[in-house]
Amino acid sequence: MNEIKLNRTYKRPLAFIGKEIASASSRDHNSTRWVEASVFETDNGKIVVGIVHITCWEGEHDHYTANVFANKEMAMTHIEEEASSIAEEIANDLGVVEQLK
Repeated sequence: MNEIKLNRTYKRPLAFIGKEIASASSRDHNSTRWVEASVFETDNGKIVVGIVHITCWEGEHDHYTANVFANKEMAMTHIEEEASSIAEEIANDLGVVEQLK
């Protein structure tokens, strides 16, 4: 486990001890805007999701978020809402499937 610090737009960075357990990017060779997400497990078992919306457009700025969740399922719900284009890849990396009840 390592010390990790994630930037957050308009907030202080979020620092914790943990390890990366999944990541994905929607970038391709023609991208001028894309999203990247990283998922971490902390030393106390929480899940942290860092999402970056990146732009190459003049006058636009990258947007960084980092959020803490109790489990992978709650983290996936957030990723599906904020970075839907890469949610399936992250879910596969995490081994998280939606369960019928």
